[in-house]
Amino acid sequence: MKKIILPILLSGCLAFMSGCTNGFDEMNRTSTALTKSQVLPNSLLVRSMWKGVSADYQRNYNLYDDQYAHYFSNCVASFPTGYYEYNDGWAQCGWQAFYTERQKEYLDIKDICSTTEMYTNLLAINDIWNIILWLRVTDRWGDVPYKDANGHYATATASPIAYNSQKDIYIDMMSRLDKAASSITTASSQFDLGTEDLVYGGNSNIDKWKKLAYSVMLRMAIRIANVDPVDAKNYAAKAVSGGVMASIDDDARIKCDVSRWEDYYDRLSGDWANTTTDKEFMEFMAGTKTGYVTNAVDPRRSMWFSSGTKGYVGFPNGITASSPSYTGFLWSDYAEINEHNTKGFFYYNRDDISNSHLSYPIMDYSEVCFLKAEAALRGYIGGNAEDYYKNGITASVNSVAKVSGVSDLQDADITNYINSLPPFTGNNEAKLRLICIQEWIALYPNAQEGWSLLRRSGYPENLTCPTASSSALVNDGNWIQRIAYPNNEYENNNKNIPSNFQSSSSNYAKREQYGVWWSLAGDGKTYAKGTTPANNF
Repeated sequence: MKKIILPILLSGCLAFMSGCTNGFDEMNRTSTALTKSQVLPNSLLVRSMWKGVSADYQRNYNLYDDQYAHYFSNCVASFPTGYYEYNDGWAQCGWQAFYTERQKEYLDIKDICSTTEMYTNLLAINDIWNIILWLRVTDRWGDVPYKDANGHYATATASPIAYNSQKDIYIDMMSRLDKAASSITTASSQFDLGTEDLVYGGNSNIDKWKKLAYSVMLRMAIRIANVDPVDAKNYAAKAVSGGVMASIDDDARIKCDVSRWEDYYDRLSGDWANTTTDKEFMEFMAGTKTGYVTNAVDPRRSMWFSSGTKGYVGFPNGITASSPSYTGFLWSDYAEINEHNTKGFFYYNRDDISNSHLSYPIMDYSEVCFLKAEAALRGYIGGNAEDYYKNGITASVNSVAKVSGVSDLQDADITNYINSLPPFTGNNEAKLRLICIQEWIALYPNAQEGWSLLRRSGYPENLTCPTASSSALVNDGNWIQRIAYPNNEYENNNKNIPSNFQSSSSNYAKREQYGVWWSLAGDGKTYAKGTTPANNF
């Protein structure tokens, strides 16, 4: 894993490059070069979809979100992010790829298609997908460069622009989702992406893109419920009335092409043994987690995981490199993701690509059910919170079975599991806890959302806080709340970074322990292990 120098949003070197190349453009232009108008927008969009989920997965997601969501545990002693150290060569991968590639693709598609009627749906999909990626960026870093003073969306540029507040970014993105969803049409004249629509497969499922847009809006609305209840309520109601996902057939996933090189779970787990299952997540699977004992095996366990030599046991999350747990560590001792069984959720076979199950999660109907449960609990929408909650569990189990190719799952298995869970009683905080714990389980392995749920709600509240090393950007005893801005931003754009995170600020030394805008900890506040969650009702 080599360090890559981040080439974005820098005023010095890019401005210099611009000056040096002045006058050479005509000399260097080839007569056979493609112009922007000759580039096929579908080629740009399919690249954005594929690279948006697959690019450098280990350094971009697994070494951060996967562990901070407590879905996976690091089992390589020399990888320090699990115990809250910062590695710039890893963390900047997502930042760099987004601003220099994904955002450029988005803007080029808009430029090419904006005046052509047959691209109305393609433009809507482009916006929805772009917002899904933006959400991952701002939820990791908080305030980020989003729009300049003239309303132009940020991309790689020689002129640094100011950071926008996360609140402004959220409100703008929810408005964009509404506009994109409202523009979608079933007219036969629309350009059809077909199989280049990696999520839904083209115009025959264009209505699902509309549902996905409103479902993402609902996700965002509930995320800000503690800090902006007025906008949360308005946008939650707008999302549900607009039409969110209605069944597991609406689940949004991108299937992994295991025939080509990538570092997704087939490499991380199967080939390299660089990651393993999380101890406490496996305790939830067994119904033995302290504070949430059900004594019932989760029906998803055998589809998600296969047993190690120690059984369905995971490895502790967040232990330091000096821990004796690494002495004599054997990857095969622990439960692994079910990737070699044809009835496994993560099954892949490079010789049998069409029957492989491995996929990148975007959003599932089960998440929508849990979001509606919380929306009902808060009085944002009608309906019964407990019913939505139970629907979410049922949808999750059925969705996992569908992906895994399991057809003999019995309704009674789901009912028995639901009946084993703590009763849906008590005050709103107690009910929210039950909703969020099951939502966190159902989100697996969508770690970007799982980590956000933990930071936003505080649930599950009884996870073990990793032991922060002395070199960590978090004081031991505090939970990690964000990813640090890349070093190149500090070197070249420090003045535009939010003042309480600039290199001269008191937060700088431990900058990953301070909450983003919507964090339960509070914007810029720390969240200590053992804190009792108190959500805003």
